[in-house]
Amino acid sequence: MDERTNVQRKRRNALSVRDKITIIEKMEQGRKQVDVAKEMKIPRQTVQKTWRSREKIRSQFKSKNYDRKKMRTPEYDDIDMSLLEWFKLQRNRGIPLGGSLLLEKAAEFARWFGKTKFQASSGWFTKWKQRHNIAFKTVSGELAQVDLSITLNWIQYVYSTVAQRYEARDIFNADETGLFYKALPDRPFYFKGKTCSGGNHSKDRLTVLLCCNKDGAEKLKPLVIGKYANPRCFAKLKSRESLPVYYYANKKAWMVTTIFSEWLRKINKQVQKRKILLLLDNCSSHPKDIRLSNVELLFLPPNATSVIQPLDQGSNGRD
Repeated sequence: MDERTNVQRKRRNALSVRDKITIIEKMEQGRKQVDVAKEMKIPRQTVQKTWRSREKIRSQFKSKNYDRKKMRTPEYDDIDMSLLEWFKLQRNRGIPLGGSLLLEKAAEFARWFGKTKFQASSGWFTKWKQRHNIAFKTVSGELAQVDLSITLNWIQYVYSTVAQRYEARDIFNADETGLFYKALPDRPFYFKGKTCSGGNHSKDRLTVLLCCNKDGAEKLKPLVIGKYANPRCFAKLKSRESLPVYYYANKKAWMVTTIFSEWLRKINKQVQKRKILLLLDNCSSHPKDIRLSNVELLFLPPNATSVIQPLDQGSNGRD
């Protein structure tokens, strides 16, 4: 019983890093050890030990995470610090870094140091971020202005009336997205309290049209639009039909009415002996006067796609 009481007392009296920093600051002001010990109600030996370790305390807690009560040196300290220095260097250059890239770099450092047992796991990465006060944040972005009354009215009276004629497997949604295949991440890790900024983003892009049904069981062949009619990667291609996508090209790699209309006719032919409902946004390249035998088009209300379009609900993203 006495031994357990002593252990509990030691735990209660354990100093947080914030307390240790306070002791160091008081000693630097010229205070005597005995006076600091009385003021903080701790043994004089604790003050003496803290003062002797002042450099270690400061070097390991530059992040000012002062509420921790233990200073644990990472098992792979050389990998930890090498990754931190590399991270600082890249951020100073304005290069945004994602989690997968940092983990790959950690694994590379492990190979350099011959640490064969090191695992660049998500758990190790989480602790690394906590040790160095690193957070994950979007470089820039904006919120869509949505009229919720119009949106709710459309869902309740327009969509529900039309959708009741179809089963979930026959309700589809199609949406375009820009694929900036040379762009660096816009949600990099960064030091808390520091400005989250990056360099210029590459504008090289493709437009990708994706389409799937409501229950997620059917995904139609994607459509890709590039700038070049015959990219180099197609040099040895025997037939465009063998591609896993429909490929089109124009100078800006944008969706246009002619391409979208042709895609709709292909879908109409593909779903013969079946009626489907296709939800689309009010993009100017989406024709509203086209007539199809097997596909019914239903257009979403203006400026509401960020709220109600199914394929637009992943815009907030994760690492």
